[in-house]
Amino acid sequence: MRLENAARPKRDSYMIRYIVLSALFTVLISGRAHAAQEGYVCHIDAFSRLQNDGTMISDPKDPIVGKEFTVDSRSGKILGRYLSSNGFDTEVLDTGSKQQSFKVIAKNSFGFTHIMYLEIMEFSDQFSKPFLLTAGSAVYSGRCT
Repeated sequence: MRLENAARPKRDSYMIRYIVLSALFTVLISGRAHAAQEGYVCHIDAFSRLQNDGTMISDPKDPIVGKEFTVDSRSGKILGRYLSSNGFDTEVLDTGSKQQSFKVIAKNSFGFTHIMYLEIMEFSDQFSKPFLLTAGSAVYSGRCT
């Protein structure tokens, strides 16, 4: 009987460790899933600029093509090395759904008014959601995850 009782605390401590580690792992995984839903990472696939004659000119070799930016889905802030709403007041117009796009407008007034408008097609059934961003006379498009 004594041998049985001596082995039991060791087995119980392993079980407690297993439960604690399982709970910790579950919390960490659920936190990552929730964090992923709080924003987008967008990859720029195309860039066009409005010309004086009213036409759009695309430049697939523009340095911004292939770059990325992130979007905070709660605040609407756009952050990236080449494209950013830093210094802009951002407003999420629509959080997006299975029927609607996620929509953000950003505005600043440093002497002149500058507007950025971002629309991410949240309703798309593709994993990567198409986006369109206008900033002044420039138009960017691509996909966000």
